[in-house]
This record gives sequence, C-alpha cells and structure tokens, in this order.
Amino acid sequence: MTDKKHNHYFKDVSHLYHIDVYRVLELYNVNDPCIQHAIKKLLVAGGRGAGKDISTDIDEAIVSLQRWKEMQDEKTPAFIVTTRAV
Repeated sequence: MTDKKHNHYFKDVSHLYHIDVYRVLELYNVNDPCIQHAIKKLLVAGGRGAGKDISTDIDEAIVSLQRWKEMQDEKTPAFIVTTRAV
C-alpha cells in the first residue's frame, strides 16, 4: 500500500468507485455517534449549502465532542448516583 511513516492513516480504496463520509467512518472504524457526527461536520464544514457557515459547523462539532466527554465522565463510578432506601 504505502511505505510512509504513519501507515495507519492510509486506507486502500482502489476497489471503490467513490467514497463518502460514511465510508470514511467505516474505513477508520469510527463507531461512536458523537465522534461520527463531529467528523461529518468537520469534513464538510461550511460547504454543504445548508445555510450554515464554517463557524456554525465547527461549533456543532465541538458540541458533539463535548457530549462525548460528558458521556465518558458518566461512565466513571464517581458520577454514578446511588440512592438509599428510606
């Protein structure tokens, strides 16, 4: 494929006619929905013709990544709220 220093950044897509953001996510095994959403926003930031400028897309990607961080915190034992029977 390639002898570049960072081989893991390169994927063989020679068998594909074209790729889209969903294929990129699949090729790189991006499975988390928050990260998927942020990547989609960043790949086409300001360029989808949906009336959103690049700044809006970047802000929305940041919100998705912040939610990912919150969800990681929610997995920690310190975050889990316990209740006592009264």
